[in-house]
Amino acid sequence: MSRFAGRALDRVWFTFLVLHIPISLTLDLQLLYPPQLIPRPLVAFIDWYTGWSKDPIVLGAHTKTAEWGWLYVFFWVEAVVQIPLCAVGAYGLWRSEPSSPILPPRIWRVHGDLRPPVHLTASLLGSYGPFMMIPLGMAVDMTARLVHIVSAAQERKSL
Repeated sequence: MSRFAGRALDRVWFTFLVLHIPISLTLDLQLLYPPQLIPRPLVAFIDWYTGWSKDPIVLGAHTKTAEWGWLYVFFWVEAVVQIPLCAVGAYGLWRSEPSSPILPPRIWRVHGDLRPPVHLTASLLGSYGPFMMIPLGMAVDMTARLVHIVSAAQERKSL
């Protein structure tokens, strides 16, 4: 019997969390690392990605100008909060613990006039859409589970 038998959504959540950790460590957090520690293939990948996608967030972050300084706060939050929570959440889902942490979706709002040209919208939605929809799905699923757990506890308490 499979570890996630009867819990197909947990398999999706687990896969998302496990895949998110190395992506964050190798790509998102490159700007926090000393440049001499970043392997050339990862630098080449970022160069290829920004050339292909014209992603205004990644392009802006790599300019290292004061205008994009606010983004470094998000990188540090990702390093200090999000990556450990992804690890804890994946561990809880793997162990099938009913008290697995609830990981709220993160929704970033970019300030300023950074609207991409229409022809780039599809590629940006393809890049960032899953990072909004999957955590949103997780939040809805985990909220439904919490409602069920709390209702059951209240029923037992009233007996």
